[in-house]
Amino acid sequence: MRMLDTLGLTSERTVSLVTDSVWESLTPVLQKWPGHVTAAVAYVGYTGDVQLPLTSGSTLIVDASEHAVDAHMTNPHTLLRWYRAGVSIYSLPHLHAKMILAESDSGPEPFLVVGSADATQHSASILHEAALVTDSTELVEQARATFAGWKTSATKLGSAALTRLCARYDGTTVPVEADSANTDTTNGDVSTAVTEVDGTSEADDVAETVDTDMTRPASSEVDSADTGSADVASTGDDAIDVDPVRASSTVDDPSDADRIAYQRPQRVYLAAVRANTDIPDDAIDHAEALALELGVQEGSGLTVEVFRQNVDSGLEPLYSEGVHIVPIHTTTKRGNPSSKSVLGTPGRVIGRWIDSDPDTRYYFILRQTSSEVVLYADAKYALREGGVTAELDMGYLRRSVIDALVGLWTGLTWTTS
Repeated sequence: MRMLDTLGLTSERTVSLVTDSVWESLTPVLQKWPGHVTAAVAYVGYTGDVQLPLTSGSTLIVDASEHAVDAHMTNPHTLLRWYRAGVSIYSLPHLHAKMILAESDSGPEPFLVVGSADATQHSASILHEAALVTDSTELVEQARATFAGWKTSATKLGSAALTRLCARYDGTTVPVEADSANTDTTNGDVSTAVTEVDGTSEADDVAETVDTDMTRPASSEVDSADTGSADVASTGDDAIDVDPVRASSTVDDPSDADRIAYQRPQRVYLAAVRANTDIPDDAIDHAEALALELGVQEGSGLTVEVFRQNVDSGLEPLYSEGVHIVPIHTTTKRGNPSSKSVLGTPGRVIGRWIDSDPDTRYYFILRQTSSEVVLYADAKYALREGGVTAELDMGYLRRSVIDALVGLWTGLTWTTS
């Protein structure tokens, strides 16, 4: 059987369509063309070198622009691994093509793949992808010319450029190796090895960017605020025995209301909030007192909101004051959100109220108001595009992930101070 028979190409057929499990079909075939693959793939995830097994002598054209790296659409750690294996890496901003050409000077006939799949775990295991495979001599020749043109327009990346992109991606600093066959045309600076920044490691990146049911986001990026518990807010149990005994707040002078409300979030949580849940009068009174203290009035574009959350007995309050919460308003019996649950705008925690029942906490958040309707499905999609999964009560720290969440509301304004 010919090598390409597994892709649907036979002596009578020069074009075949591969659907759904695209990488499952392509990867084992590409492994048989070591050093003889030229690929243009717009975006690359951490497992990109698993889906696309490039080896020394092969070439990759990818969008490794600062925009793509900042948005976590391209993972430079994968590019660096390819580079160190002898693969030539070119960055072409605004590339959106997915095209692979496998050919050698001797041996099997060349073939071309044109499709929708990026080199990511999402494309491999979640998304429905499709690709056309052909060994047409005419199309292979057109692909060669296209690759040559893209390489001319692209920037070849070396060790120094790739390590800088790694630092930009997640703060990780890695040793810069002297370039040999792969020449860095952007900047040849070489520095000594230094330790990781903020404890972020390449292994952390694996845990966060590979989106499977068995993997949670990395602890360096997504942390529980006070307790280390990830599931306490989604229980939805509503045993109410209200007798408020303590309240705290971090409200400054009323003149600070705008500064507090518009300060850009540094840590953001998704929290399931039971809609239409009765809030005791004392908690409502405290929320109104906070609003008065801050000078928040009707029509100001700001609001103070209170919501209740039940946690396991003996645990401290889940959310720290100063963090931001995106409330997911749910009406399900157990309080778990659905894709159609409506999100409230991100709100900064300005106070916490501990009920006499140790299992009940009340949180007061100051947030901007918006008429835009954003659903939980929108948040899940935005996070997935950023390489992480939507998890309740997990604190997102990465700037690009936070930007993806707060950017769901186009009318909100933020300051950095």
